[in-house]
Amino acid sequence: MDDAPIAPTPVTTSKPIWQRPVSRRAVLATGAAGATAAALAALWKGNDLSQILDRVRDYTHSYQGALSTPRVRAAHLLRRAGFGATSAELDHYAAMTSTMMTQSVLNYQQTSNAALEAQLPTLDFSTEKGPNAGALQAWWLQRMVQTTRPLEEKMTLFWHSLLTSGLDKAGTTQLYTQNELFRKMALANFDDLLKAVSKDPAMMVYLDTENNRKGKPNENYARELMELFTTGIGHYTEDDVRESARSFTGWTLKGSKQQRYTTVSAFNPKYFDSGQKTFMGKTGNFTGDDIVEMLVPLRATAERLSTRLFSFFAYSNPEPEIVRHLADTFQQSHYNVGAVVREIFSMDAFYSPKAYRALIKSPAELAAQTLRTTGSDAKTYGAAVAATASMGQMLFYPPNVAGWPAGTSWINSSTLLTRVNFVNAATQRMASSLTNSTLDQLTSTLVDGNLSPTTKDGLQAFAAAHPTTRAGLLFMVLATPEFQLN
Repeated sequence: MDDAPIAPTPVTTSKPIWQRPVSRRAVLATGAAGATAAALAALWKGNDLSQILDRVRDYTHSYQGALSTPRVRAAHLLRRAGFGATSAELDHYAAMTSTMMTQSVLNYQQTSNAALEAQLPTLDFSTEKGPNAGALQAWWLQRMVQTTRPLEEKMTLFWHSLLTSGLDKAGTTQLYTQNELFRKMALANFDDLLKAVSKDPAMMVYLDTENNRKGKPNENYARELMELFTTGIGHYTEDDVRESARSFTGWTLKGSKQQRYTTVSAFNPKYFDSGQKTFMGKTGNFTGDDIVEMLVPLRATAERLSTRLFSFFAYSNPEPEIVRHLADTFQQSHYNVGAVVREIFSMDAFYSPKAYRALIKSPAELAAQTLRTTGSDAKTYGAAVAATASMGQMLFYPPNVAGWPAGTSWINSSTLLTRVNFVNAATQRMASSLTNSTLDQLTSTLVDGNLSPTTKDGLQAFAAAHPTTRAGLLFMVLATPEFQLN
């Protein structure tokens, strides 16, 4: 396995990546050769990449029958709540009612993950620095690929991009600890999670809570807590930020002299500002937990978190009535995230044409579903982590405290080539039973059998010209515009 740390992607100053055109020449530059490259170029025929994806999305949105069959509804749910499904898993879920499918996905605690835990590599925590970044990244990607509890990993990924911390400041052992915290509290009450995150060593280092002392309040965490994690801008004042920062004083890190290697936080009364604070109209000797307890019940927090969750699982910019309904659920359930996620998976809007293929697979989602399809071994994960970094998503290295922008930002001519080259390499070393599958079987499992005319013609022409090249056929399906959409 390649355990070398993955270097951050260089920042460019050219046009936004989603506005850069893709050319046939660029597509032909993939690892594919000869007739395969020509067929691949036909799938992506067009002058602008975003227009190609829009064409596929518009076609499938207008396909009224897409979500009317149990198998496609199951495939839609298992892509959004996890990382895709095998043909057998689709058949299993398709035999259930929608309510039973939702319960099965949500009640993952009842499913043993012992087989995964037994196969995970042992991370080296014997030194102060902990495991290297590449080993930690590969460890998490393997969890996404081999887990029997996909929603647990999907929610861990959600929290990683909302309650962000990164290896550019924190250490690997700290990020490992935080990752396990997100997994443990994936569907927990939001106030409990925020209180835990406020004292999490990775977060404390990333947003400088460690340096937040009486008389010298550091406002970084206090500001992001409101701007990004709870209410959003417009619902607090600069005075609220200052008073909140005073309330979070007292918590510090113990152990190593280097903060990024320390994994124990503790409250030290001599660092705490015990004076009266006034926060959002209330006055008292507030602590950080008191601030969280005042922010979480606010309607703005309920609506903002509901919007983030719905946009992550269904589609962006949800209608006001959807946000109101989910915010009501959040508040009436005493801020239970699992209750909101259950409601999302039960809504007609989640299974609507507007939701179908409305999201672009993130690099982590693309890698995980591809490796679940083609099979993987220990060496695969290091290479896949390097590929996802080139696709724009380096696990444990969010670009900033706001996380990854996602959406159309995932696709440009450069990242598309990396995506296609990655699935090409994965299919060439696959040991999957899918090598004996027909085109209809592959498209039924991987893209719901729902293809644009351009894609269908391209795949059928390739299959007719290469009847014995099953790995190549799987590569072609994984390289379609349809597979890039979730």
